[in-house]
Amino acid sequence: MITTPVLLTQSASLDHITHTEKFERGDPARALTPADLLAFGRCPRRWRDTPDDDDPLAALGPSLVEWLALDPSLAAKHYVRRPESYEAMRLECPRCGSEGPARSCTKCGTSRKNVVRPRPWTAAAKQCALWLEQHQAQNLRVVPPKEWDRAAAAAANLVQDKAFQHASHGSSPLHSVHGRWHDPATKLHIPVWSRISACPASDSSPANCLLQIVQTSNADPLVWEANAFRAGLHIAAAFALALWNALDISDVRDFYWLLVERDEPFLVARRRASPELLDEGRKRLAELMAAYAQCLLRNHWPAFEPDDDTTKNAWAPVALQPWLTSGHGAFGGYFAPTVVANTVN
Repeated sequence: MITTPVLLTQSASLDHITHTEKFERGDPARALTPADLLAFGRCPRRWRDTPDDDDPLAALGPSLVEWLALDPSLAAKHYVRRPESYEAMRLECPRCGSEGPARSCTKCGTSRKNVVRPRPWTAAAKQCALWLEQHQAQNLRVVPPKEWDRAAAAAANLVQDKAFQHASHGSSPLHSVHGRWHDPATKLHIPVWSRISACPASDSSPANCLLQIVQTSNADPLVWEANAFRAGLHIAAAFALALWNALDISDVRDFYWLLVERDEPFLVARRRASPELLDEGRKRLAELMAAYAQCLLRNHWPAFEPDDDTTKNAWAPVALQPWLTSGHGAFGGYFAPTVVANTVN
């Protein structure tokens, strides 16, 4: 159950991500994100002992693609495209074009002149180092040209998508929802929050849904849907919907994923979570939050095997499961026995 929900606007969300005091993993005061919860669910000890990223904006988003698609002007306040070249002065022969440190051309004897020419960007150049220092001093994150151009091309495809235009019309971009999850067993009120690419501005928005932009290597339904389930995106969707609906702004039942592939041609795809998938997400969300509350209460973060057991039971058995060999043939997927058996007289 979510209590005390609060919707943060775009600027307030960014301020929360970049400037709010961050608590260590395992601290009851830490505001839990969907990514935190999913990593905790896979291994509580590993999640607790993994340090947070030094740059919270890079770790928590929005991504550059989200910004360029939803608010390019805001992207320029946090990111800058690194130049591909820099201007450098050099001695150049006006007759044959040769360059070098000597005042006279070693080929034709003509006096060389100082000219300014573009050169490929290199961190070893003083001008490049100074440019980086100046922009980093402004708290701008420097993005290599190829990475920026890929994000810009992906964002351009997203913006041109008609279904996205309809879903995002009348919506509010790059907000976040915060609240507290009440765990009935432990009586704990756990701070939680989730970021949303686009949410309804009111109950009369054309598309009454929460929308999340996702970059992927392959938007093929057969590939992406399996990967999304393994990654727990249905749990993250249930997490965001629980927070949003606690606000009582509009009753949202649909969660959309807008996909864009990372490589050319930056294909755009659209997915909608089915009611059955969201129900599964809500079940897993409740289980994970209950387990997290217990770990907080006991300050005990289990790994894969028990810490203090020195008996045989401390060694988890690896048994032969049907799925280990199914679909791989008589020799369990190993090629050599097959080929040798076929060649023996």
